[in-house]
Order: sequence, then structure tokens, then C-alpha cells
Amino acid sequence: MEYPKYKITIDALNNSGIEFEQIHHGVITTVEEGLAFLGIEAKQGVSTLIYRADDKFISVLRRDDHQIDSSKIKKLFKINNLKLITRDEVKELTQCDVGYVSPYNPTMETLMDQTIFEIDYIYLGTGHPEYDLKIIPDNLQKFTNAKKIDLALENVVRETKTIIDTGKIVQEYGQKLESLKIDYKLIEHPVMKEVSEVMLFLGKPMAESSATLVMKADDKYVAIIRRGDTELNIEKTKQLLGVSNLKIASPDEFTKLTGLPSGAAHFLTGLPTFVDKKVLEKEFIYGGAGSLEITFKYKTSDLSKIPNSKIVDITQIKAKQIILTGDTPSGKLHLGHFVGTLENRVKLQHEYQTYILLANVHAYANDYTKFEKINKDVYDVYLDNLSVGIDPEVSTIYLESEIPETLELYSYFMTMVSHARAIRNPSVKEEIVYKKLDASMGFIAYPILQAADILGFKANLVPVGEDQSPVIEQTREIARDFNKAFGNTFAIPEAMIGRVARLVGTDGKSKMSKSGSNAILLSDDEETLKQKIKSCYTDPNRVHATDPGKVEGNPVFEYHRAFNTNKEEVKDLEDRYRTGTVGDKEVKEKLFVALNNFLKPIREKRKFYEDRPELAKQILIDGTARARKVVQETLVEVKEKMGLLGLLKK
Repeated sequence: MEYPKYKITIDALNNSGIEFEQIHHGVITTVEEGLAFLGIEAKQGVSTLIYRADDKFISVLRRDDHQIDSSKIKKLFKINNLKLITRDEVKELTQCDVGYVSPYNPTMETLMDQTIFEIDYIYLGTGHPEYDLKIIPDNLQKFTNAKKIDLALENVVRETKTIIDTGKIVQEYGQKLESLKIDYKLIEHPVMKEVSEVMLFLGKPMAESSATLVMKADDKYVAIIRRGDTELNIEKTKQLLGVSNLKIASPDEFTKLTGLPSGAAHFLTGLPTFVDKKVLEKEFIYGGAGSLEITFKYKTSDLSKIPNSKIVDITQIKAKQIILTGDTPSGKLHLGHFVGTLENRVKLQHEYQTYILLANVHAYANDYTKFEKINKDVYDVYLDNLSVGIDPEVSTIYLESEIPETLELYSYFMTMVSHARAIRNPSVKEEIVYKKLDASMGFIAYPILQAADILGFKANLVPVGEDQSPVIEQTREIARDFNKAFGNTFAIPEAMIGRVARLVGTDGKSKMSKSGSNAILLSDDEETLKQKIKSCYTDPNRVHATDPGKVEGNPVFEYHRAFNTNKEEVKDLEDRYRTGTVGDKEVKEKLFVALNNFLKPIREKRKFYEDRPELAKQILIDGTARARKVVQETLVEVKEKMGLLGLLKK
């Protein structure tokens, strides 16, 4: 297997004339394994973390015995949102898997914590799972052209012994699984205590996760393995165990009983173990491995091999969490919308209670005089959602203007946001510049209306494009402020960004946009698609097909990576393009085939509804009626808590 980033990293080091040493070992993909193998302290190990900072990505290098203070990065960049990107995004951006990411990422800004420079020699990833890089820290700064800055949390040090012991736990656990003939696959991720965090990072549904609960049942302890989307039926469990009292063991009890860090339970606790049968409904399940940085993927048919275990029926599916997502009808949807949010809507609609908003009131904030165009766009966006696979029997699609209760919530939330906070929202500022707007009050306040849309359904998760992250953060602020003032009312919603944060437009200059002329629409026919691909921007410095070309930042290759399911073909085209052995024509022809195959079923589904306008209309009417009932209930609760109900009653 080839590791292109490894070669790029080593070449860059050699070209810089920097002394370094390559340390060869077997395949190692975790920090714990690497430290243990090399026999070094955690303070000598350096990890490369990739964060999304509002609308861009940054690379952060930290010592493995320290944690990063995200507030320092937010302050430095003057941003609202900062979070680690997903495993798939790491691969997409760095050409490396989590666990051996190279520090050489010249396409993004790189920060290095100053504690790195307290060490004589440090060890880092190279982009290859079998090699580590040993280097003097000062040389690393020259190599990466990174900023040296104070990023570590004050007085927070991850003890070396804890890290190495945790690695030993994972290793020994793996050996025990192998002796029991239980198959597993090791997956590394940043430190995470919550199952939901891990599954969001992996891009997997909660139904494929497992949790191991250690419980005190009267005067004895048991372990219970349940699926992440289920909850214990306490009375049924008590009856099964023949006990009167049942409660979760304390963190101290957990560690004393299992020898594992709190929050890192695996399946072999040594306790009597009860596996809920719903776990076995999935072919594979993700679960703990004894470390907050490691998750194992298990074959569920093997779980009957757990010693002293029994398959039982003691859980029920949790009430579904809620998704609220949607689109402002300002034009037909395009490929960027699909990878940014539509794909997640379709994938999660069976796992979550899903509401999809046609935000026509938002559209008036752009230009209130264009009501005829807005009405047409509403229908097009509605069909786009149905055509990509939104199931109206499962998801609720509704029209914003038909729910006046949302606008009443909006008016109350307006009183909670200062003028200064409203105008400094990055999404608002960026849109004003991009669209060259003389912004209306409605436009400046549209994140507050969006908060009313989201909180009206008490949504837990909001699949959005990357540019909408600051809007979700403002919603979170409003929810927290309301809960603090009036009592717990709203869930604090999380944003979910798609697998491609920002898909570049066909012009290669900016993101694909409904309001621009650089988009490939989900509704484009074959001939239109062919012409758009033919005129697509590539590498302007490549005059002849025999000239080496640039793949990075090239829209044609971005589209190949996002939509061409033949990954071997994509890699072949990239390699040949870089060496000047393939022309733009062949690359574009193969892209047309891939995109046309992707769009064909979408066109067919769209035509189904276009040919049945009465059916389409009724779906929207029914969905809006269902949605309004939910928001009406929320509004009554809000007004009651704010003391606004019954003021005129005698």
C-alpha cells in the first residue's frame, strides 16, 4: 500500500536540509502503542490534531502529556466554533489515517504548543503507520513554518504512567479477545468519554454502538452490555436478577472492580455479564477497549463467547432524538448541499425524528420583493429533498410561513440577543460581503429566527453546511440563556457537518453556491451536466496534457473524490495527472460518468413527484400540520415559563 503523505513529508524534510531520524516499527496506529514500543515518556511524543475553526481548518501540534485549551485558539483566531474533525475528514484533508498524521500540512495554518520546545528530541507521525520521526523541536518549526504559541491547559498534564498503562490494558484486552476467538478491529480517536461523541466522530449511528454498564444489584455487581440507542428497563432487570435495588456503580467502584479508567469499559470486566439481545440484531457493534482514545469494532455473533455471560431481553429503544434541518429557498440545490447536509438527512432519518424546514420566511430577508421567485424556489427545494431520498412516511417536511408560532418564539428570542452579538455573527458578515447586501434587519437577525426554527422542535442535532456552524452556536447560546432564566426547557443542539465541509464551485474560486453560476445542480439533465463538467476549472498552469498537474484545489478531482465510487480509478487519475500522463479530457469524461450515475436515480425520483403534483402538495400540507402541532406545544411551555399565559384572565 502506498502512503503519499509519507513521501511528501520526507522529501520536504530533505529539501529543507534538516537533520532527522526515521524510526521503523511494525504497524502502529495509536499513541499508546507508539509510546510503549519506543520506550519513551509521553512528553516526548507529539500528536498532530486537525480542527475545524469556523470556516477553515487548522493543524495543532501538542505534546502527548498535555491537553489543548480550545479557548486559547478561539481567542487567537477570534472564532466562535472549534472542534476536532471526523476520522473521514482527517483522511480527506491529510491523506493519513488518525494515529499517524504527518505534521507537514502546508495547505492549512499550523500551531505548535510551546511546551514542545522544552524537550531535546520529540517523536511524531510521518504519514506512514510503520515509521515515526525523531527530530529536534527547533528544526520542526523551520520544517512546518508553524507558529509557536501557548496552547496547553493550565496545570493539566496527562501522566505518562497512565498513558502507557492504558496502552497495556488495550493490548492485554486484545490478546484476551483473540484467545476467546472474538474478532475485533482497533480504531483510534481523540480522548472522548461519551459514546455519542465517538459515534459522531466515526460517522456511525448510535444503533451500532454499545455501552458496558457496571451496576450494583443489591450487594453484588454485574455488567450489562446494551446498544447505544436503548435504555434499561429497570423493573425487568431487577426481576431478572432477583434483586430489590439496582443502580450504576460509582466511578471509584467501577475502577476498583474492573481496573479500567472510568468511561472506558470493555466487555471482559470479570463480572457476571448480561448481553441484551438487541445488540445482536446488528452484524457489527462498536464498543470500549479500556482507553478513552480507542474503540473496537466487534462482530456481534462472537459476543456469546464472553465468559460468564448470558443473552437477555432487558432494554427498550430510547425515544428518538430530534433533527431539525432545512434550506432557504433561494435556488435549486446542488452537489455541495448533498455532501454538506442532504446526505446526513437521508442517512439519519430512520434513527432520528426528523423535521425538514422550507425556510421561505428566511428567503424574504434576502429580498422581500422577489416573492414569486421565492415561491417557485420553495417547490424546487422541496422536490430536491424528496428526490435525494427523504421519505415522507418517515420525515416531516414543512413550510415555515405556515407556522406563526415560530415567529412568536422568534420575537421572544430577539429580546435575548444584544445588537453587538447579532452583527458579529461570522455567517451573517460573510453573507453580507459575498452577496453585496445592504442588509435588512431581518437578514442581520436571521440566526435568531433560525434558533426559533430549531428550538421550536427542541432539536438535538442540526445537520448543516460548515458555513452555518456560527448560527448553531448562537442557537446554543439562546437555549442556554433561556434555560438559565426560566428553567430547563431546551436541549442544547449540536451541529453536524457533512463529509465535505465546503465543496468548491466549478469556477475553482469559491464554494458552490445556489446564487452563483458555479454549481452543478441535483436536477441538471445529462447534457447540462456534460457542458458544466467540460467547462470546469482545472489547473490553469497546465498547458499541455504532458505537463505535471496540480490535484489539490482542483475542482474536477474534488468532485471525483466526493462522488466517484471507483476509488482505484480516482487514485489512478490523480497519480497520472501529477506526472503528466493523462489529459483533462479523460479526467472530465470519467467524472461525467461518475456524476451522471450518481444523479440518475435523483432525476428519476424527482420526475416521479413532478408527475404527481397533487401527491407532492398533500405531503407538504400534512407535514406542515404535524410540525405546527409540535411548535404550538413548545410555545405554550415557553409562554408559561415566561409568565405570559393567562395575563388577561380574571
